[in-house]
Amino acid sequence: MKPAFSVCRTSDVYIGPAARLLPDLLPEGRVIAVTDDEVYRCHGELLAPFETIRIGRGERCKTLATVEELCRRLIAAGADRKTFILGVGGGIVTDVAGFAAATYMRGVGFGFVSTTLLGQVDASVGGKNGVNVAGYKNMVGTFTQPRFVVCDPS
Repeated sequence: MKPAFSVCRTSDVYIGPAARLLPDLLPEGRVIAVTDDEVYRCHGELLAPFETIRIGRGERCKTLATVEELCRRLIAAGADRKTFILGVGGGIVTDVAGFAAATYMRGVGFGFVSTTLLGQVDASVGGKNGVNVAGYKNMVGTFTQPRFVVCDPS
């Protein structure tokens, strides 16, 4: 049997300075950035134009509890279906931000600025967004593609 049509979702990947690339990549409208304290400290100028929600660092923060807290903060901020989530950080930030974006209001648009080498070659590409549960890595997650990934080697 031949299908009526196929659905294929892809992400565009850009390599270069995020500050130069982001203005052309972000949709019009509201953008909320998700990052951690260390990335915020190092890249505050990049995040300055956006409302920013900071999450904790390390594997201990890659949990459903962190996703729930992030969603609570999105609700408190009045984020709606048109809000775009920008995950800025390494693999833990992109996993948590991507999972939250894929499930918040049944999915909102999102993109990533990946700031670590591992994040640039693994966590931010491929649409994998997972969190740890009961001591198991990436036990709960989605395969939802970001609209774009910026790999900023600086």
